[in-house]
Amino acid sequence: MVIRARIVTFRLIGIAGLLMLSGCFGLDDTPPLAKVTGTVTLNGKPLANIGVTFFPSAGGPSASGRTDSSGKFVMMTVRPGDGAPLGKHKVVLGAAEEGTSEVAVRSQIPKKYELPNTSPLVADVVEGLDNIVDLQVQP
Repeated sequence: MVIRARIVTFRLIGIAGLLMLSGCFGLDDTPPLAKVTGTVTLNGKPLANIGVTFFPSAGGPSASGRTDSSGKFVMMTVRPGDGAPLGKHKVVLGAAEEGTSEVAVRSQIPKKYELPNTSPLVADVVEGLDNIVDLQVQP
């Protein structure tokens, strides 16, 4: 009887935990998304291992991506490749991850591209379109 009570208690705790997680991380809070791909270049040459972040002008969750060796990126908000929230975005660039030589990245990207309030880069994500955002970094 004690073992059965413990099993029931653990099940109830598990169910309560799942309900709490679904409330915190549920899809209900995720805004509509659209797929976004693109390329980051400097002087016509692709930039590898660059973090790309979209900050929605209307607020809400940001989307991020990372360039590959050919400068191409795919944006994600919740899951890899799911895209970015619909609407206008400020776009910032920086080191793709910790451990990346930030010195090497900073030498490639001018400082103005690192913050939303100084970056001149913008993107508009539209539902139902192939959102291809090619970002040309100027020295």
